[in-house]
Amino acid sequence: MTVSTTNNRDNYSGNGSTTAFATTFTFLVEGDLTVTLVDSAGTETVQTLTTDYTVSGGSGSTGTVTMVTPPANGETLVIERKMDRDQQTDYTPNDPFPAETHEDALDKLTMLIQELFDTTDRSITLGIASSLSSVTMPDPGAGEIIKYNAAGTDLETAALSTLSTALDTLLSGLANNDMLIYNGSAWANMTQKDFADTFHTNKIHEVQIAYKNPDTDIEVADGLAYLPIPASLNGYNLVGIQGDLVTAGTGAAPTFQVYNVTQAADMLTTKLTLDAGEKTSATAATAAVIDTANDDVATGDQLRIDCDQIGSSVAGAGFMITLKFEKP
Repeated sequence: MTVSTTNNRDNYSGNGSTTAFATTFTFLVEGDLTVTLVDSAGTETVQTLTTDYTVSGGSGSTGTVTMVTPPANGETLVIERKMDRDQQTDYTPNDPFPAETHEDALDKLTMLIQELFDTTDRSITLGIASSLSSVTMPDPGAGEIIKYNAAGTDLETAALSTLSTALDTLLSGLANNDMLIYNGSAWANMTQKDFADTFHTNKIHEVQIAYKNPDTDIEVADGLAYLPIPASLNGYNLVGIQGDLVTAGTGAAPTFQVYNVTQAADMLTTKLTLDAGEKTSATAATAAVIDTANDDVATGDQLRIDCDQIGSSVAGAGFMITLKFEKP
């Protein structure tokens, strides 16, 4: 015979009625099979031949395992080929070459190798590029965990109480409503206020809004509104801008510029535009473009909002502008 498949096990889900389960792999004798019943909790119980199941087939072919009691719903039946690790073939000098006997011996060796691969394929292994070798699993101890050693070259055990002590030390400084934050190198306690301040400083975009009276028409003029830069925005960059009107201008497109009075520089290379008949610059055909050479602000800077053009038929009224800043 030949061993044409590499499979060495079959798993079947129980349904409370099926008792016959075919093997998809070949085996020699019924004793080559190990049958295990796994319950829904994962408990494995090795079954006993003739008491719990019978076997038909084999002798170099596939076969059938027939259970005395059908596996129940939630149970899994595992059929494995686990052969005796011995070599019983004996050649008599000067006898004719026993081809079938010789082939059976080769088949058994192949099956034993498949069993080994079945085990190693389900084992934890190091990556192919790992330079580690001879990593050993330490003997388990009650209440211990397994971890890598300080050099990161092997495994070792550590008492769970050691981890518990470390956690107690870390958590002991926490007050009500505090948070545990990993800063990139270590864990640290942080109050909600400190977290908000840190997050605000590094991440949050700040939005400032300047208003013009909603009943007042806009006019072409420098200084429709002013925005002083507070210390909380020191070092920030202007990254976004939007203009809105309560009453849209018609006949022409109202346009606006943001001018940093302190630095004597326009902050837009393409002015903010509200298309005729539109109440917001968000729908403008041409978006405002921020001058990245003059987008930064500092504490005490005065930003001035200038109107360079109004609607020729209806000027537009109730101007509002939103400036968005970000910490670089």
